[in-house]
Amino acid sequence: MRVPTHAAGGNWSILQNYPPRIAPISSSRLPIRALWVLPALYLLGLIGVALWPTPVDASARGALDSVLAWLHAVGMPNFVGYDLVEFGANIVLFIPLGLLLGFGLRRFWLAVGLGVLATSLIEASQWLFLPQRFASGFDILANSLGGLLGALCWLLWTRSRRQVRAGGQGSAPIGNQSQ
Repeated sequence: MRVPTHAAGGNWSILQNYPPRIAPISSSRLPIRALWVLPALYLLGLIGVALWPTPVDASARGALDSVLAWLHAVGMPNFVGYDLVEFGANIVLFIPLGLLLGFGLRRFWLAVGLGVLATSLIEASQWLFLPQRFASGFDILANSLGGLLGALCWLLWTRSRRQVRAGGQGSAPIGNQSQ
């Protein structure tokens, strides 16, 4: 926009480029950048839960036992108890790790293997350095199952994307992980 100079001799040319032009933020790049915050927060939370000096569910144990007692009273089977809920929670906690490893490594078995390694290192750290925590083979199993499920979700998502790109034709067999 051209601004005429003032008739009294003042120079208004500094207003030529006013207001300044600001390049718009690409709507396609902003969400991708923002999405990196979520995995970082998840990983920080996972490390915090895994290496907290005392059991993270200690303060909620009484409330959980009360809820389970009520659920048993209204017909939930008795085999569903604290141990099963904890096992399920460990599975759910590690599903995002399997997804992240799948997306990051793009290899199903490598993602599963690193998930098992990560949970084994967590349990070893609890056993060696956190005397109030309880390292458990069942935790390794549950966490590994969670990582496996997450990696499997990544694999299925990847295969469905390939199938769509191929025009609906069949996808590669499960054993072939290369892209």
